Amino acid sequence: LMTAGTITTLTSAGSGLSNPRRSPYMVENIINFADMVTAKGSALEANEIIHAISVPANTMILTAGFEVTVSVQSAADGNTANLGVTGVDVTRYVAAFDIDDNSSALSSGVGYAVSADASAPIIIGATADTIDFELQATTTAPTAGQIRVFAILMDIDAIGNAAAEVDRDQLA
Repeated sequence: LMTAGTITTLTSAGSGLSNPRRSPYMVENIINFADMVTAKGSALEANEIIHAISVPANTMILTAGFEVTVSVQSAADGNTANLGVTGVDVTRYVAAFDIDDNSSALSSGVGYAVSADASAPIIIGATADTIDFELQATTTAPTAGQIRVFAILMDIDAIGNAAAEVDRDQLA
C-alpha cells in the first residue's frame, strides 16, 4: 500500500514561443485523474502532489490556474485542490478549491478555479522547477475527471552578448 507522495510521471514540459523582446507565453497540461491513479498504482490521498508543468530555469511565472474540464465522478467527496510551486508557495495561484462535481463554485462540475493571490509572480532561479497541483484534502478521492492546468511564463534569462550570438548564427 502506497502513501501520499509526489507523482512526477505526468509532468508536461514548459515551452512556448519567444523572441528577443521576451514575450510572455502560455503553457498548459491536461491531467486526467484516472491517469494519476494509474501512475501512482493506488488511490489518491490528501496532500498528494502532482507535478503539472515543468518550468525552465530563469523563468518568471506571471500567473497560473486550472480549469476542471471533465467533472470528477459523482461519488467523489471532500476534494479540495491547491496550485502553486511546492517549496515556494503551493497555494499561490489556487487555494483549497472544491473540485467535486457538486461544487458550488463550478457549473455542472466544470469551470475555472479562482485565483488565490496571483499578485506577485514567482521567479524560478538557476534550477528548473514545477508548477504543482496538490490534492489538498479528500474524503472520497477522485478516480475520474480532468483538469487543464495553465500558466503564463516569461523567459528572464540573460539576453547575452549580441555580437557573439550574431557570430554563432553566421557560422551555422
